[in-house]
Amino acid sequence: MTCNTHAPKRTDGVPAIDVRALQKHYGSFQVLKDVTLSIAPGRRVVICGPSGSGKSTLIRCMNGLERFDGGELHINGLAINGKARRLDLIRRDVGMVFQHFNLFPHVSILENLMIAPMKVRGKSKAEAESLARFYLERVKLSAHADKRPLAISGGQQQRVAIARALCMEPRIMLFDEPTSALDPEMTREVLDVMVGLAGDGMTMVCVTHEMGFARSVADEVIFMDAGRIVERNVPDVFFQAPAHDRTRAFLQQIIRH
Repeated sequence: MTCNTHAPKRTDGVPAIDVRALQKHYGSFQVLKDVTLSIAPGRRVVICGPSGSGKSTLIRCMNGLERFDGGELHINGLAINGKARRLDLIRRDVGMVFQHFNLFPHVSILENLMIAPMKVRGKSKAEAESLARFYLERVKLSAHADKRPLAISGGQQQRVAIARALCMEPRIMLFDEPTSALDPEMTREVLDVMVGLAGDGMTMVCVTHEMGFARSVADEVIFMDAGRIVERNVPDVFFQAPAHDRTRAFLQQIIRH
C-alpha cells in the first residue's frame, strides 16, 4: 500500500493557520490577549513559555477545543466560528496529540487507529486497517498491533497516539506538550517520530519545553508570556540573541534545569 504521510500543501498563498487579535477569558482572567500569528503551510513552529502563558489555550483554539471571545481564527482559509459542522470540517484537517494519550484501553492498538477513519472519514474496515498498519509501521510499532494500550510503555502509547492522528491524514499536526508525562528515554522515542514527521513537510505546531527539538527541527520559535507573544524568531537568533529580557530569563531557567 502507498500512503501519503500528510495531505498536499496549499499553493494558493493561504496560511495553514491564521490568528488575528485572538482573545480568551476564563471568568475575569484573560488568558489570551490580542494574539496574532500566521503560519504558512509546511512550517514547523514551536511555542514555549511559562505555565499560564496561554500557549496550550492557543493551540487548543486552533482545532476548536477552546472557544475564544474575540478576534478571528482561520484554518486552511476556513474560519473557526464555533458551529459544529465547521468544527468537524476543520478537525478533519487538523490532528492533535496531547500530554496524555487518551487511547481506548478496552480495544487493541490497531482498533484504536481504525475507529476515527471509519466513523469520521467513512473508510471501509479494510481501508481503515490498511491505513492503521501503515502508520503503525511509520512509528515502528507494527509488532504491537494486537496488544491493548496498557501492555506497552508510555512512550509507545504516545507514538500510537501520533499514529492515530495521522490515520486521519491531516494537513496540520498540533502537539500539546507531548512529552511532558514521559521519562527521558521515552521522550527520545516520541521526539524521533516527530523529527521524522517534520522531515516529511507536515505543518506542525508544537507546545513544548524540549529546546533541543526546537533548535533542530523548528523553522520558528515563539515565546509567550502572560497571554501575549513576546518574541518570535528563527531558532539560531531565538537561542543565541533573544531580543527581549523576558525571553532571556526564561531560556536561562529552562537550560539550567
